[in-house]
Order: sequence, then C-alpha cells, then structure tokens
Amino acid sequence: MADLAGANGQREDFRVVGKHNLPGKLSYALATGIAKFGIDYVVPGMAHAKFLRSPYANARIRSVGTARARAVPGVLDIVTWEDEDVKKLGAGGFGPPAAYIDDTADMENAEVGVVVIAENEDICEEALRALDVDWEILPHVVDVLKGRQDAAPIARQRQDAPSMFAPPPSQPKRGNVSYAATVQGDLAQGFKEADHIVEYTLKLPAFLSGMPNPPASVAWWESDPYHGEGPDLHIEGAVQRRENVGMMYGVPPEKTVQTGLFQGGRYCDWGLRKSQEITPLLAKRVGRPVRCSNTREETFDFLMNERYMYLKVGFTNEGLITAVDDFSIADNGAYGSSSFGAANDQGYGPYYTLKCKNISQRMDVVDTNRGKMYLSGQHCPFNWDSGTMAIYLIAEKLGLDPIDVAKLNLHGPDSQDDTRPVPSFEACMEAGRELMGWQWHRSGERTLPDGRRHGASFRYQICPRHAFSGYECKL
Repeated sequence: MADLAGANGQREDFRVVGKHNLPGKLSYALATGIAKFGIDYVVPGMAHAKFLRSPYANARIRSVGTARARAVPGVLDIVTWEDEDVKKLGAGGFGPPAAYIDDTADMENAEVGVVVIAENEDICEEALRALDVDWEILPHVVDVLKGRQDAAPIARQRQDAPSMFAPPPSQPKRGNVSYAATVQGDLAQGFKEADHIVEYTLKLPAFLSGMPNPPASVAWWESDPYHGEGPDLHIEGAVQRRENVGMMYGVPPEKTVQTGLFQGGRYCDWGLRKSQEITPLLAKRVGRPVRCSNTREETFDFLMNERYMYLKVGFTNEGLITAVDDFSIADNGAYGSSSFGAANDQGYGPYYTLKCKNISQRMDVVDTNRGKMYLSGQHCPFNWDSGTMAIYLIAEKLGLDPIDVAKLNLHGPDSQDDTRPVPSFEACMEAGRELMGWQWHRSGERTLPDGRRHGASFRYQICPRHAFSGYECKL
C-alpha cells in the first residue's frame, strides 16, 4: 500500500549505524511526505463538514435559526445538539459519559452546538455565517491570577470528574481553585542541614506544540461480507482510537475498518478531536463519505498551561540539595483538559530523580476559560523546570559545572536511597563532553584571541515522569 512504499527492506541502500538493512516500517513514509493522514484522504462522493465555533470565552446558545443556512446552495444537512441521534452518541474516550455536542462553550473557538455538512468547505463556512445564533455570554476567566481571587466569577458551569489516578484533594475546592499538597521528609531539618538557601520565582507561559497534520477524519459506511453481517464503519484519520470511535457507534472492532496508519497529533496526545469522531454520524445522515478537519487556527491546543512557581531550596557547600519548598499556581485550562485530573497527581513531581527527600509541594490549580490540553502536557501542570533551575542557580552560586551538580543530586537506578551513579546518564554525559570538547568555565572568564566572548548553552532537563522508562535510540 502507498503508506508503506519503500519500507520493510525495499531500500537496498538503507543502513542504520551498527546494523545493516534494518527495516523501517513508517519512517520512510513520514520523511518523504507520502504518509496519508486524515486530512489527505479524498474518496468518491465525499462531502465536507465544519463545526460552529464560539466567538466567546464562555457562552451558551439560547437558540439557533438554521433556515438561512439550509438555503445556501450546496448545503446537505445541518446537525444541532438537539437532534436525537446526536443525543444518543456515546463517548468513545476516557472518563464518564458526556454530551458529545451541547449548547455551551467553555473557551473561545471551541466547537459548540452545530455542524454543517456541504459539498465543500467554502460552502460550510458560508452556511455557518448564515446561522442566526442567539448567544448568552457567561462570566469568564482568562487570567489565572485573577481567577484565583475569591471575587472571581466561576469559570466552569460543569466540573471535572474525579481523577482516575490521583489521590483525593488536600482540601475542598474553593471557587475556581483546586488544591494539591504533597509533603515528604522533614522540611525544617532539611533547611537546617543546608549551608545555603536560594529563593526564586519562575513563570512559564502557556504554549502549544505545533501539529504538522491537523486533526481530521473521513468516514463512510459500507457492507463487506468478509467482515460479517451488517454495515462496516470505514474511518481514516483516527487510528489511535479507531476502536473507541467504533464504540461510539455500536460497531465492534472487527467491523471498524481502516487502511491508513497515521493520525497526526503529538507526543502524549491521547485525545481525539471532535472532527475525528463525528464523521461516522454525518456520513450516515447524508448517505455518503464525509470529511471533517480542523484548520491550523482551530488546532491551537495547549501543550502546557501557564504556571507561576515560587521556590526555596537549601543545599550544601558541595551542591547537594537538602530541602525544597515549592508553592505554585497552575492554570487548569478549559473543561475536559485532562481525564487524569490536573490537581493532586504529584507522584512523579519534578524532584522524583533527586536524592533529596525533604520536599513540600503545594499547588493551587485554577479553572479558566482558555486552553484545552487533550491529555497532553503530561496530563497535569507539573513544574518541570523548577528543579532544573535550582541546579543552575546552585552551580552559579558555588562556581561549579551544572553537569556536576546534576550528577551529585541524581539518585541511583533503584531508589532515592541508591547513591550509585546511573550508568546510562554517566555514559551520555561523558560522550557528550568528549564530542563537544566540553571545558566548563565561569561566564566571562575566557575570550577568543581577538577579545570577543563566545560560548555554547546546553539545557539539562529532568523528566521525572519518565525516569523509569527505557529507550532504544537508533541514530
């Protein structure tokens, strides 16, 4: 098939360091651009669909008139949240059942209320503009610090379901704020053992991860006796959750058909967009294939939401961290950002790889009307950079190479009590130093022969959530 052209040993000159003729199943298709994602599929008789999107950060549709939109030439159907087949549509993803399309949007540009099906996307856009929508603009929160205040409006009419993995919150929710607290060891004793204490603040703005292939799917229904009695659902562009989409429509896995191998998305992106789930319903309504795809503007999803971090760290003259006091404020984003829960799951916090056991983590997690994460952002607003920054500040204070500070504080492979070096970490550091001719010195101490300063900057980043993972890298 086209997606695999050139793969599996067909490239005679293909080599991998250390191994010859290693088959590449997907990499060739991706590297050469022949891989087909949902947005690339064109099938005979295919119609197109688009969602109505909210122009407001928090709003409800009081009513919508569709007569003018239905009169636009080329419009095939208009679906609303009030239609019975939409109400019966089951949830194929994680978490408790919820209305697939409803009348409320919790963030600007969110899909809400209406889907138009037409001969092409331009007609869809024209019909959406012709809808007569009566909006009720609701109080909203787009500033995480203001949303934390007692007088702030409530950002969500709906509330997240309890997390599947996190422990109960440390205290009841108040207003928009959920609370998480994890304390281990003896913080006071840890600061007594410190020769130095550094205090600092960090702000990480919200950011997204660019998706080269926007979420999309095309679906159609067909009868193929090879798969048994009854109609088959053929869907492309929802590979990772093909069976979940089938569940939404009561179709067993053996009757849910796909031929493509590529979905798009990004690392740790488990959640399908509505554009990847709605097409089977639309195809059934109009009796022909339907494709629904997001534009790049519509795919402005957050990878990590905004965070404010306030740190106090104690350490010895050798650079060993003895205590960490971490208070943070994190943006919880729009409703449904994560079925794992954005609060309380501190088990793999940013200090998981450190020898230090005297740690206090307190986090205020604030509901807002911006930024949906679709189970990305490591599921929770972790403070990945707080421990990294401590290592750099300690190194600067003591005049040490940050790599040496990191090595000193990294616990051994078995547990936090393991003082042995981590072999893979040591090997990577030494290989990197040799490769780069690494000769650390204080900033500004050396210059080039012509008097100019020079340097290279490298970022040591802890990823505690995957400190237990194994990797097999091929270069």
